[in-house]
Amino acid sequence: KAEQPPMSVKDKEEKAKRSEFVQGLVLSTMMLD
Repeated sequence: KAEQPPMSVKDKEEKAKRSEFVQGLVLSTMMLD
């Protein structure tokens, strides 16, 4: 199948948001440390 179901698109968006959030946490932790 070439086209993706809406679910995987939403999943990708959630994963991107989560990794962004994690990056922010790591950055703030490094700055605090």
